[in-house]
Amino acid sequence: LIWPVWIGPLKMINEFMDIPEETLLNGKLVDNTSYINSHRLFGLIKYNPDLDRGQDSNPPQGSFLKIPLSPLLEKFVAQVGVRRYCYYDSSRGILVFTHPINRDDIMALKMIVPVSKQSELFSVSLSVGNRWEKSKRHFLSKEEAEFTGKNSFELHWQVLNRWMVHHHNFILGPINEYLLGRPVPHINMQYGFLNIALTEFLMRHFGGITYQNYFHVWYSYWPVYYALFFLAAALVFRNPIYVLCLAFLTLASLNFINSPEPFIFLGPGVNPVRHFMDMPVLIAFYFFIQSGKKKFFYGGIFLSLLALANNKEFGLALYVALIAAFLSEEILERGHILGRDVVISLASLAGALYLMRLSLGKDALVPYYLRGFLGFSVPVVLLFIIFASICLFYSVAGMYGKKMSSLKYVAAFLFFYSQAYLVYSIWGGTPAHFSEAIPIVSFCALVALKAFLESLEDKIYPNVIIGALTILIAGLVYLPSLAAQGVSVWRYEKIFKTHKIYSWSFPRAKFISTMDPKYFEDSIGVIDRHSQGQNGVFIISKYDNLIPFLANKYSRMPYPDLEWFLNTPKELNASIAAIQKNKPHFLFVDTDIDRNLDWEIEYPSAPDYLESLWRVERLSNLKKIFDAVKDDYVPIDKGLLITAYERKN
Repeated sequence: LIWPVWIGPLKMINEFMDIPEETLLNGKLVDNTSYINSHRLFGLIKYNPDLDRGQDSNPPQGSFLKIPLSPLLEKFVAQVGVRRYCYYDSSRGILVFTHPINRDDIMALKMIVPVSKQSELFSVSLSVGNRWEKSKRHFLSKEEAEFTGKNSFELHWQVLNRWMVHHHNFILGPINEYLLGRPVPHINMQYGFLNIALTEFLMRHFGGITYQNYFHVWYSYWPVYYALFFLAAALVFRNPIYVLCLAFLTLASLNFINSPEPFIFLGPGVNPVRHFMDMPVLIAFYFFIQSGKKKFFYGGIFLSLLALANNKEFGLALYVALIAAFLSEEILERGHILGRDVVISLASLAGALYLMRLSLGKDALVPYYLRGFLGFSVPVVLLFIIFASICLFYSVAGMYGKKMSSLKYVAAFLFFYSQAYLVYSIWGGTPAHFSEAIPIVSFCALVALKAFLESLEDKIYPNVIIGALTILIAGLVYLPSLAAQGVSVWRYEKIFKTHKIYSWSFPRAKFISTMDPKYFEDSIGVIDRHSQGQNGVFIISKYDNLIPFLANKYSRMPYPDLEWFLNTPKELNASIAAIQKNKPHFLFVDTDIDRNLDWEIEYPSAPDYLESLWRVERLSNLKKIFDAVKDDYVPIDKGLLITAYERKN
């Protein structure tokens, strides 16, 4: 499961659209940018930082009209440009069309374009329309099919613009900021404070703050957590068949997270460190149920409060589940609650509320998730299954609860926790997030099943039932998951056999990649030359999730990975205000911040059309920030990816 970092060197794909790479094709290396542009694959015209140096790429013949920019034409472009099918290239003096022109716009252009250019306008319109139609029914040649097959994985994630660097920046970014002294309340810690502080401590003392060491430390939590997980299972079940059944379900769910693509490598959110305390709390509650000694319950409360400091969402779920299960046991078994327990519970509630409000970092995205603004939609069928399962549990508990052993309270704890856990899965809404919840849900289901089967008068059937269920799960779930995991590993490893690979040897990043490190080395140089004595820099860039870390700096902008946090005008204005208020002497900006991005929108018939459109819209927000402050700055050091601007006077 953790093969990307524990077996051989760390391997990183090229996840940036504008970083050139080379593919092995017919025994020779070909430049991806040149090949895609010359073959018009997916309708893209890719930017080349070596050749274009911040300017718009050359548009294909037949897609532009050479014409001066008049006030009427400028107004037309401003009106229709929001549809992202045309723009004016002032450096070349041409009106460029990336997509077909509709009849109404042609009629409007006829009123603007000189009579001498109207026949050329018609020719361009026809050419663009023909290219569009051809793209819809384009059949790839054998060579083109080989090229797209070798690049489909990387190109897909380049368009989505949210592969490993983006996701792990939510952990590595805060670690870097914490290490370099940024005040904790200003650090965006979406995944919680304690796991950031712990990981920073372990990295600093065992290998240093580097990319490769981060992955070693971050993925070390997996075996530790699941050792506790199966220890808890052995304590609760005291039956190896149940433990084996849970193992098959758990490992299958983790395998399916890692397929059809290695999402365990991709997403820090599936790392169990975020909910690490749930197993220690479960063990403490189990000992309380078995012994009746309140010290175990009090220990569970302490651990759940520690979980709140680690991660508020999972910590709150754990705390509520523990209190709810305890109250259920006290009321049903004893008919009352001791005053001392009420006092301790209220005190712990006060502690929980305090920890919820404590400024242990911030999470700028929480309000939007709570409003359903972010995340992915969940299939109705899956929601129905979840609600039906909840109803089934309550129905069985109501009918057979009195006959069940004390194990039912452990099942209740896991059930309450599972419901809260699934809130996060629905919040995220991806298959990986639901697969992540399966181990806890399976644990809950098997404990409830054991309690139910033990309540039956016939004691022969329970072992037969659980044995048959284990065999069924092994054959129909676990073995297919192994195959799926194997395919995922093979697909990822194949990328490094079909592309030119580079060995990164930066002080903070040593790994193998299909990305040429020279572009990042150049960017580090630009930042180093203009940030002496500063740990934080102001940067407006699509590379702000990587370049500052490589340069041993952090971004002082209000949000990490800036383009992904500009969800509303609120964040846009806050980013502009941060620059206007702090008046940084140097500002680091994408060299190509002003170029038009419409050629990077795929044709609607392409698989990632919408994602390519959303990517362009996000990057356009970065330009809006720069446009608001650029009059106060002048460029002084132009790099391949990043340009340094100095404040005027």
